[in-house]
Amino acid sequence: YQRSQRTNCVYPPALGFKLIPIYDDRQELFVSKFDRDGKPVYSTLAGSACFDGLTGMALDAMGGVYLSGITNGGVFPLVNPVASAATYHVGKGFVARLDPTGSALTFSSYSSTGSPVIALTSSGDVVTAGGLSADVQLPRTNPSHAQIAVLAAPTPTSLRLNGVGNAFLRVNGPVSAGEIVALPVEGLPADFDFDSYINSRSPLASDMAGLRVTFDGQAAPLLSLHSGVLTAIAPQSLRGRSSTTIQVSYQGALSNTLIAEVRKSDLGLYSADGSGLGRAYVQNQDGTVNSPANPALAGSVITFFFTGAGENAAPVPDGSITPEHADLIDISTLSAGNLKILDVSPVPGFVAGLYMVHAQLPVFPPESITLVDSPWQRGSTSQTLSISVKRP
Repeated sequence: YQRSQRTNCVYPPALGFKLIPIYDDRQELFVSKFDRDGKPVYSTLAGSACFDGLTGMALDAMGGVYLSGITNGGVFPLVNPVASAATYHVGKGFVARLDPTGSALTFSSYSSTGSPVIALTSSGDVVTAGGLSADVQLPRTNPSHAQIAVLAAPTPTSLRLNGVGNAFLRVNGPVSAGEIVALPVEGLPADFDFDSYINSRSPLASDMAGLRVTFDGQAAPLLSLHSGVLTAIAPQSLRGRSSTTIQVSYQGALSNTLIAEVRKSDLGLYSADGSGLGRAYVQNQDGTVNSPANPALAGSVITFFFTGAGENAAPVPDGSITPEHADLIDISTLSAGNLKILDVSPVPGFVAGLYMVHAQLPVFPPESITLVDSPWQRGSTSQTLSISVKRP
């Protein structure tokens, strides 16, 4: 076996696979297997869109290949993960397993050990050791600058929870109290979907035909299920916590558990197409939707929307509907570039967890917006969405 990282992303995988698109002039990791005569059996890329480094490798009794290392890149492929992490942050540890043919990942997760080395026990448990990895929170017996983690051998489940993150960002990451979150789940019936609607007139239920998602054992209100992505509201009980253990159940079947970091806030702007990219969904001062054909005027007030206010907002009952006259939230730590934030409040008549920002454009307005909670947004995806403006 050969394992390493490459700095020129044009390494040709032979008899292997490519997990996500590859870009030039980055660093990726690869694994190659050769027979006893030195002939290649397979060669495969494994990781994110570059910026991955390998620090350890181990073989199990079945011929599976365990990998450990760090990733600084984008979305790392997760399979039966045990931990969630912010999508972009320097030095996230990871542990993964390639099947004996090198054609698929059977396990892949972020790890709280940064730059981990790896070993296997006789029972198949995975042992990693290294420094603490920022933004990945596995349980620790005592806080320190180094850690040894033991992960039980992965147990196949009929349900697979493959991540969690801000539903408006559409990426894996941390969570905050009251945040609208998205959870990709495999193993649910293909024809099972529902939508309780974000402007529901009734409080959201936490059980839908036997489907539930729990945060530290507490069932969360369910918003929708489409194409295997479950949308829910993170419980208010996450306030003051640093991590949470998440699990999905469906008619008695349990998924793997997933540990996610809990932050005081985790902001994500609502985009026009719901992808978390491209254009922001913005209303101009007259209430019409912002577009290239209908730009906002310099100096006017625009309205845009987000989720993930977390502890900046007052606690409300889980799954409740925001009343007509809701309290404004603290904006002392929020910033939107050179837009002047006038106020931020929950959206009346919508599910609690959706917020709107009234902001004034400057005389020479930008053609994009961003929203940051300065003390708490460390390591999160940098989200900038475009808007249409008319300048003097």
